[in-house]
Amino acid sequence: MELLEKYSLSQLNTFHIEAKSKYFAEVSTTIDTQEASLFAKRNNLPVLILGGGSNILFTKDFEGIIIKPSKTGINIIDENKKQIFLEVSAGEKWDDVVHYAIERNYFGIENLVAIPGNAGAAPIQNIGAYGVELKDSFFSLKGFNIASEKWVELNKDECDFNYRQSIFKTELKDIFIIDSFILQLSKVPNPKLEYANIKEYFNNLKWESLTAQEIAVVIKKIRESKLPNPKILGNAGSFFKNPIISRDKFNQLKLINTDIPNFIAGINEVKIPAGWLIEKCGFKGKRTGNVGTYEKQSLILVNYGNAMGNEILQFAELIKSKVELKFGIQLEYEVNIK
Repeated sequence: MELLEKYSLSQLNTFHIEAKSKYFAEVSTTIDTQEASLFAKRNNLPVLILGGGSNILFTKDFEGIIIKPSKTGINIIDENKKQIFLEVSAGEKWDDVVHYAIERNYFGIENLVAIPGNAGAAPIQNIGAYGVELKDSFFSLKGFNIASEKWVELNKDECDFNYRQSIFKTELKDIFIIDSFILQLSKVPNPKLEYANIKEYFNNLKWESLTAQEIAVVIKKIRESKLPNPKILGNAGSFFKNPIISRDKFNQLKLINTDIPNFIAGINEVKIPAGWLIEKCGFKGKRTGNVGTYEKQSLILVNYGNAMGNEILQFAELIKSKVELKFGIQLEYEVNIK
């Protein structure tokens, strides 16, 4: 294991924020993982496990150790006539995993195409898009628990997945390094086309005839039409979660805001698009200095070139306060703030 000091993070986060980590270690073997973890534990250092840096905002230097899993590989571990099980290493690019599947017409993750970041972050965030979440195809994972100094395997239930949530953001936050996970994909066409834009596009086609790749191509086009390329315009995708509120709260809001969009989120619960709330508060395409909301999607905050992490956070806090004042809804960050 190579241990680096005062390591620049500007190329390791899609906001392109300049910050440094006191220590940095890239780990690609079980021995590397254990050594980096034990170094952190013995020196009582804060730990941050970093993947592709596509869901994080650095507001200051990190006074601990950043551990970046870099082992790659996609392997078939089991299959039958209807299903296939893929073991995915944490260091793989998530979009490469999707393309591996769709090129072989395996169904389950085609709606998650073109999501930036590394595969190891996918279970942490329970990534989701266009009516599909990672948990829908997730089987199990293995990783290293820094606190117990043990390698552990967890099944889907033990990962406690929820909307953009998992045990790795609560009980196991910053103490669990994901090494690899297993996806359970379908060889039988099983597309999820309920999302409005997708359903409209494929409305006149028989879904049984669609390939995973055909669906992914359409979804990628939809994403690219709405989302900025982080290589060109610094961003971390959706900055806020779509809030889930009670049916009673929604009914109260609808009396005043008759056009409020909504989706059923559970028994007596409704999900409201955060982007709609933000736009209704006057933030559509709004820019303050080097920070602003993306003109095509207000849910995304962008760095126009030279913003500091604190500038972006202050802008996000302003949005939160305005939304709460107007709608009585507290937005939650989807991005990890450090």
